Amino acid sequence: MSKKMAILVGLTQVDPAAYNNWDGKNGCEGCELDVDNMTKILTPLGYAVTQIKTADATKENVLTQLDTVAEALTAGDRLVFFYAGHGGQQPDQNGDELDGRDETLVAYDGEIIDDQLNDIWLKFAEGVKIVMLSDSCNSGTNYRDIRTVVTATPLKPVDEQVNDAMLAELIHIGGCRDGFTSAGLLTGGAFTTALTQVWKGGKFVGNYKDLQEALAKAITSGQSPQYNEYGPVDDSFRNEHPFGDLQTPTPPVVPPRTDRELSLENQRMLIEAYHRLLDLFGAPAVEGRAITGEHHLVCVHGISTHVSGYSNAWWQALKPYTTLFGAGLLDGTRHEVLWSNLVNSRAMLSPGDAQAAEALRMRIQDVLEDRQRQQVAPVGRSARNAPAERGLWDDRARDFSFDDFIVYMLDSTMRQRIIDRFTQVVRPLLASGAIMDIISHSWGTVVAYEGLRELEGVGALSGRVDNFFTVGSALSLPPVRTSLRAANRDGRRPAMVNRWINVDAQGDLVGGTLADRFEVDVERLELDPIGCQRNLGGLGWFNLQCAHASYFRVENQLVNQGIFAQFING
Repeated sequence: MSKKMAILVGLTQVDPAAYNNWDGKNGCEGCELDVDNMTKILTPLGYAVTQIKTADATKENVLTQLDTVAEALTAGDRLVFFYAGHGGQQPDQNGDELDGRDETLVAYDGEIIDDQLNDIWLKFAEGVKIVMLSDSCNSGTNYRDIRTVVTATPLKPVDEQVNDAMLAELIHIGGCRDGFTSAGLLTGGAFTTALTQVWKGGKFVGNYKDLQEALAKAITSGQSPQYNEYGPVDDSFRNEHPFGDLQTPTPPVVPPRTDRELSLENQRMLIEAYHRLLDLFGAPAVEGRAITGEHHLVCVHGISTHVSGYSNAWWQALKPYTTLFGAGLLDGTRHEVLWSNLVNSRAMLSPGDAQAAEALRMRIQDVLEDRQRQQVAPVGRSARNAPAERGLWDDRARDFSFDDFIVYMLDSTMRQRIIDRFTQVVRPLLASGAIMDIISHSWGTVVAYEGLRELEGVGALSGRVDNFFTVGSALSLPPVRTSLRAANRDGRRPAMVNRWINVDAQGDLVGGTLADRFEVDVERLELDPIGCQRNLGGLGWFNLQCAHASYFRVENQLVNQGIFAQFING
């Protein structure tokens, strides 16, 4: 029987000593989750999986593992090599790169150059089939040296001459083109997240090229996945169901849609047409009207990169406790506001804004640090001495970056563009007479609040917001409150909102009470952050990132059943 082996590498950080004090944490928070998700895909297909995570992912260990597999596999055997982490470029060392730069995988203690991978691929026996997946920046050709490449486009295979020395067959799908970035978020990389969605538990229909094209459509972060072949790849390998799954799924039989489903489809098409008109003319289109009284759920994310489908996890946690949204299909009765791709502090802030941005960042950090002191003090350590090791807070601040949202607060043009993303989703629903519940999280609560206040001035909106949930809300931070639009600093509840519910968990330093400044109807504060442990030797506080993300965990019945569903169903 042929052997199936998988080497899955994911790094959430690197050794600063090897990279001039750079720790590599930003953008790679979910890379170990990517490894776990790939394991879930490959294990049912009979692969023997080796996971190599973070500190274990040294140059020597990764290359040794590949070397060992190269010796073990023979004709008919298979290898999947997956990498999630940072990808880099450095000056070409041997003149084989057309662009003069080698692409690299950023291992824990140093970079692995594509030439080194190429040397390993040449060790594999004839007839071995290799699939390499790269969820990293500069991943268009980071699988090998490219002296034989002739042409390449974002969505078409590389046209190359076959290197006679390569005996094995290799298909590579990279998350983006060389010189470009791949988005990373707390729940995993955009590329791997899209892969798990497209794969559908093995129900994906198509070959490797179909998979790459499906990924290109699913990813909304602006990156273009790449497809490459290396060695004597034949049609049987090229056209197989990915990863050698012999049971190629057949397309499902689609039953006739019900009148309700057709009405949802008509409404989805209406909203899409509205968005296209906005894009073309920058002005509102004529709103149509869906069935009055239709219930919809609108999700608004916080900072860090998000891609289409981010609310799937939110919905999985909520759906056991409500039937109000039916199946909760995305773009059916469930909608997402996507704005993170607009914001990039490094690209958007002019040099003249740097001083104001730094001052605002320090004001926010001071508030968060003070809240941390207050959490530590009740468990026996004085508030004065709580974070005596200032470095502890600095590490947490680096892990939980809010710099990008500072652009929203300082740049009025960018603020309007982000708010437009919200109103482009919500306004057509209100115009159609729909009833909706809005769940907003983190810094997205600011976007949602100011977006709803802006919509107060629009006439002929007959719909309503039954429940407006602000979860872990940055509206609790005084520097954020004073940065709101002047008309919104009165804290008034938006006119179309029936009920405003504010939610915050212990350890979530971003959120807190809003009732002191905003017209909130209900507050549920100091909740148990499900799935989080007190850290730092029992000093008494919860990890900020864990607490801030705890609301949308499937196991968090307290929030999803006891708060969200209770008010939604009520």
